[in-house]
Amino acid sequence: MRLGNALEQHWVAENAFEGVRRFEVLLPLADGLPPLLLARAHRSLGGLLMVSGDRAAAIPEYERSLELYTELGDEWGIVHLRHRLALEAIANGDRDHAKRLFTENRPRAERLGSDLLLGEVLGGLSWIARLEDEAELAFELATRSLAHYRACGFAWLECSALCDLADLASTLGRAGEAHAYAGSALRLARRMHDRRHTAYALAEFARATRVRGDDRGAGLIWGGIEAEEARAPLGDWPEYREHYYGAPASMALERGLEAGRRLSFDAVVEFALARTTELVKEA
Repeated sequence: MRLGNALEQHWVAENAFEGVRRFEVLLPLADGLPPLLLARAHRSLGGLLMVSGDRAAAIPEYERSLELYTELGDEWGIVHLRHRLALEAIANGDRDHAKRLFTENRPRAERLGSDLLLGEVLGGLSWIARLEDEAELAFELATRSLAHYRACGFAWLECSALCDLADLASTLGRAGEAHAYAGSALRLARRMHDRRHTAYALAEFARATRVRGDDRGAGLIWGGIEAEEARAPLGDWPEYREHYYGAPASMALERGLEAGRRLSFDAVVEFALARTTELVKEA
């Protein structure tokens, strides 16, 4: 179980499905293990289920983890699990409940002085601001969240925050900033060997590319993501796919899609990163 917990982030990046299978074998054998170890195990399994796209199964794991952390009086664990449950509340359309959890978590995270928890709180409040059509506030909160993730050295959450900032920049019509954030997220995702985040970063890059009016370039990236998804599942990616397509299709987009579907994932990543370098030079 200790080894499983230690491998959580490896599985999140490389193969969440494998991590789920391991914990589903381990947990039925866990009677008598220390409560803190079990709290972490249920948290790990919940996170792996979420990343693999099974949100309904993730929630009871998070709830059991929160119950154990509460029994132990572990404030860090309590705040963190409340954050995870708040994210699931957003996914299930319960914005008010999520907002209450994020707001209540904020002073608790500040008392603990944890950069990771503060990053989560600000990132969560950024999502609420976005849902309330306050994109500028959401962007400011996401920027502060990114700074906390960088301060604590959590690359996976840093990559998520960069994707969020790219998305918000596109929403605000700031395609140059969106490309820069998406490029940074893409480089970080590849360094972590994280296929899921690579797909999200590419999707953000494609969205910004469409904002700039380059439908063919956006289509090529989309085609590459589709081809990679056909090779192996990308976890919860299908939940968000439609958000990124945005404007109606065009002939240029269709031509790009056709070309991108014939490329390897690595080739699509190299195309996007090369385009990032060109855009920086143009700026």
